[in-house]
Amino acid sequence: MIKYFLLLIALLPNVALSDYFDRNYVSLDDYDKDTGQYFTFVSEDVEEKGFISSSSKNAHKNIFIYNPSKKTGRNVFSKDVGEVSSILIESSYSAKNENFDLMVSNLSVKNNNGISFRKPHSSFLIETYNQQDKLFTVWQAPKMNGSPTVIFSYKKPGYWHVDINQQVIRYFSPSKGTIQVTEYSW
Repeated sequence: MIKYFLLLIALLPNVALSDYFDRNYVSLDDYDKDTGQYFTFVSEDVEEKGFISSSSKNAHKNIFIYNPSKKTGRNVFSKDVGEVSSILIESSYSAKNENFDLMVSNLSVKNNNGISFRKPHSSFLIETYNQQDKLFTVWQAPKMNGSPTVIFSYKKPGYWHVDINQQVIRYFSPSKGTIQVTEYSW
């Protein structure tokens, strides 16, 4: 009995923190209020080989968009671009709250308040991660049809956020004791 208790105590931190340490724990499973389209991840099991053992994880490799009015669907990316690590979709404007309802996963969104009415963006943002190059890429993809385009790529310790009010993406890059800021219109 004591063996089982000690085993439970030894395994509990791994189970409790597994989602915390899994950077791919993001969700997308909803309809965009602006277009009526359904968005979800296309995932596949990927084997991770370690020094002592290997395991498999479920990696988001693409985004599938289904248009129920046309009964058609499409993948956003036509080729493998790495793992999808973040996504942001402006879904609708809330006049009551003066902000945007967002479909967002694992992304830093700032300044989403006191916004005057405007239509949601006709495109959305995606961040992918290429494990081999250790490179993150931020994409802009049209909601309705068309191909995604690269906005910028970066490596850690760089980071970025979206300023909804200013409609801008800010990339922050630590450099020589300060931080360089680059802004991209969205």
